[in-house]
Amino acid sequence: MKENKKNNKSLLVMCLILAWLLLILFVLVFVFYFKDFLPTKENKELTVVTESEKNLEYQINSDVRINSLMSEYYSALVVCDQSKLQSLVVDPSQFDNMDKYIRRANAVKNYANINCYTVPGYTDDAVIVYVTCNLDIVDVESKPLDITQFYLKKTDNGYIIDNANKDDAVNAYIAQRTNSPDIQELYGDVKTNVDSCVQNDPTFAEFYNTINSSN
Repeated sequence: MKENKKNNKSLLVMCLILAWLLLILFVLVFVFYFKDFLPTKENKELTVVTESEKNLEYQINSDVRINSLMSEYYSALVVCDQSKLQSLVVDPSQFDNMDKYIRRANAVKNYANINCYTVPGYTDDAVIVYVTCNLDIVDVESKPLDITQFYLKKTDNGYIIDNANKDDAVNAYIAQRTNSPDIQELYGDVKTNVDSCVQNDPTFAEFYNTINSSN
């Protein structure tokens, strides 16, 4: 009887050892055949960097010269400085007639929190910039966001606003960039802000409705 119990115990131990050996063998085989698919620390970090670079459509305030140019432009708009505005663009005839800019200056007192979102232009010497800023409007409590797209050309003296007529290829390229998800998200953020101002600020809602009805 004791001999049977001893044999049964030995058999149980051997079965346990065999089970562990089989488990270890299975793990080794799995690692050998599937190691390339296992997520290592290095692979995870590489994936994050790659996704970040792929999703980055624009750079924010990446060039002080661009921010300086746009600040000069908006400052000149506030005071309707015709000569200054003409010096900042390729085609100065845009500002030969200042009537609409005078009307704009009578409504908008200031442009604050200017941010420049840039993407490469059609050529190496060009940049597309999407400028967001808060409008300080006469008799309006809210300071809604605004967004405007500019095409800049690089010169020996820095950047200049290229407001001249462009060929179809350049216009198609600008449209493609503008319709990208990241840039459209910028426009969506501005619209959300404006809609909120319309809903919550009667002074802005009156101004907004007046502007839209006159267009």
